Amino acid sequence: MTGSVAGRTETLPPLNALTRYRSTCFAAMALALCLGAGSGALAQPVAEEPAAKPATTRILFLVDASRSMTDIWGTGTKMAAAREVISKIVDTLSQVDNLEIGLRLYGHLSYQSEYNCQDSRLEVGFRAGNHQAVKTKMAEIKPKGITPIAFALAQSAKDFPEEEDSRNIIILITDGVESCDRDPCYEIELLRSKNVLLRAFVIGLAMEPETHGVFSCIGDFYNAGARTDLDRVMERVLQKVLSRTVLRVDLLDEAQRPLETDLNMSFYGLPGGRLRYNFYHTLNDRGEPDTVYVDPILDYHLVVHSIPPVSVDKVLIESNQYNVVRIPAAQGVLRLGTLGNTFSYRLQALVYRTGSRETLHVQEFNTEQRYLTGKYDLEILTLPRLVVRGIALEQDKITTFEIPAPGYVTFVHAHELIGSVFTTVDGEREEVYQLNPLPRNETIALQPGWYEVVYRAKQNRSMRSTQTREFEVKPGTTSSLKL
Repeated sequence: MTGSVAGRTETLPPLNALTRYRSTCFAAMALALCLGAGSGALAQPVAEEPAAKPATTRILFLVDASRSMTDIWGTGTKMAAAREVISKIVDTLSQVDNLEIGLRLYGHLSYQSEYNCQDSRLEVGFRAGNHQAVKTKMAEIKPKGITPIAFALAQSAKDFPEEEDSRNIIILITDGVESCDRDPCYEIELLRSKNVLLRAFVIGLAMEPETHGVFSCIGDFYNAGARTDLDRVMERVLQKVLSRTVLRVDLLDEAQRPLETDLNMSFYGLPGGRLRYNFYHTLNDRGEPDTVYVDPILDYHLVVHSIPPVSVDKVLIESNQYNVVRIPAAQGVLRLGTLGNTFSYRLQALVYRTGSRETLHVQEFNTEQRYLTGKYDLEILTLPRLVVRGIALEQDKITTFEIPAPGYVTFVHAHELIGSVFTTVDGEREEVYQLNPLPRNETIALQPGWYEVVYRAKQNRSMRSTQTREFEVKPGTTSSLKL
């Protein structure tokens, strides 16, 4: 069952250290640093801190150094604005643990007239303590070329170290669209498909409205319409990248109470669709849904592994918010049983939603299983098969369905034969089972009732040698037939 479920968010109270930190650095960075240092307290119930070392965050600044970056913007050039904001960022990021930065430029190696569509180079690679090197390189650059964004994105795949669990992020700062005959959308999807890139952000410098949609395939687009907007835009991006976010999943019963639990939940990161988290839903000591920290840089496709599963196409995560997703998941219990002794015979049933032929589960008899409330059909794997339709499961109730235990019949034949077991359904004969032609003792379990076994010796070439024997099967009994 698939659907889109609206999420609800509740704002977390601000941390005490945030106000005084805002005067010296970006507010979003302050929040990330305070969280990392353990300052402040969350008013809402939150998950315990994970014991494992957090993944390394790697931010690649992909900066436009094409000729148009020399255009006047506010009190200086666009490149001067990019230098200033990156300098502020770098000073602040140097205080963040488990974070590395790199710098790739494009449009700075060749003049515009040369139209070099491979004009991009990694100028500062990822390593500890390279913050001053990034600032120095930005100060040296003289914009002069075109805008080969697709080529620069393709080359960035080699910039990130091969580390499976790192958070690889690109922040693209540009004032123009692609100059060459390559598709940035294709290159970014290639990075995602190879699990090189977690997410990309695009910061436009005074870009015209008609160009904004061009970058939607690359990542979240933020346009700084004026020079004074650039710090605010960068703050929003870094808030998304570096903050931690609390998520609670409410599994709702039919009264809209968050009381359903003990279901596995899979979170697939968007974009990309890679499995990011796998949790079993839990109610805490207060009887409330437990909470977990998730990476707010991604949105998520959420699958709750009930029977049938429930999915939310896109869970939108808000940074620094107490995010709540509410999912209808009322459940009832189906108990399958037998009347009589089944000995060691494993009796199973295929379970379907009424009106569908998709197998949801294979349930063994003499067991209980939770399903979402509603109506279900059973195909019981007996000989002959039984089909039961429209079993209604209600919330917090156990619905019991029982059938007579099968009986066991052993067919004894010393020579090769051709034969089958038949029953009569609505006046017509129906084949139930084909006997093994090789000489052997063959035991099968049959539902109680009357049957016929029809057979002839394989070496006998006369149809008139066909024989028919009628026999009865009683619940939980054993018998034998010598053929």
